[in-house]
Order: sequence, then C-alpha cells, then structure tokens
Amino acid sequence: MTTAITPGAGLVVLCTVMVVSAAVVYRVAGLGRMSVAPRAAVRGAAQLTAVALILTATLAQLWSSSLVLAVMFAAAAATSARRARAGRSALWLTAALAAGLGVVLTGLLLAQSCAVAVTIELVARSKVRRLDARARPEHPSASPRDGSRRAFW
Repeated sequence: MTTAITPGAGLVVLCTVMVVSAAVVYRVAGLGRMSVAPRAAVRGAAQLTAVALILTATLAQLWSSSLVLAVMFAAAAATSARRARAGRSALWLTAALAAGLGVVLTGLLLAQSCAVAVTIELVARSKVRRLDARARPEHPSASPRDGSRRAFW
C-alpha cells in the first residue's frame, strides 16, 4: 500500500480551508490580525519551494550535498543556541548536535554501504549463474531427442 500524497486540487482546497480556519480562529480569539495566518502560509510555501529547489540542485553531487549538510548543521546549531539562550555554553550545545549527527550519518553510511554490497553480491551471483549454465556441458542422456527427461545418474 502506497501512502504518497500527490499534489492536486484537493490538496490546494484543504490547505486553503486550513489557512482560512486559522485566520478565523485568530479573529474570534482576538490573537491578532486575521492576515497573520495567510501571510505565514504564503511565506512558508515560498520557503519550502526555495528549499526544494536548492536541495534538488545540490543533492546531485556528493560535494554539494556535503556543503548543504554543513550549512544546515550550522543553521540548526545557531538557531538552537539562540532559542536556548545558551550564551557561552553554545559550544556544548553544538557538540551535542554534532554527536547526534555523527551517529545518524554513520548509520546512514553503513546502511548505504551494506545495500551496495548486497546489490553487488546479487548481481555477481546472477552473472555467475548465467555463466555457469552456459559453461556446463549437457549430458547426452539429460535431454533425449524425443523431449522426455531421463535421470542423469
């Protein structure tokens, strides 16, 4: 079963209803101007579009993927330090984030290398089977001319 979301008119209608509902809640609850939610939704959509375009362009090469990862890590560390009001202990916060990133990257790289190794092994076995089947001479009694099969032994 696939649970992929395909963008279409239904998704646009749903998002529009959610944004309008948020604007109404802002108005009824007296949280601020009604335009806050729609402006935030448009800004978020623009940001997600920009991020998608950047990631699509940069993830094609390993060096640009590494650069994007480094920039994202720096942004996450700076944002975390600012929000936590870490001050001088921001370095410790960054070290904790780096440790988590190191564990995840190691797992991803190991999983990727295992997947590549398994794929190579399967392809190699498949080729060996084909070569083995071609190289193995057929015993004369294995397939007689009448099409019947007799025992090899």
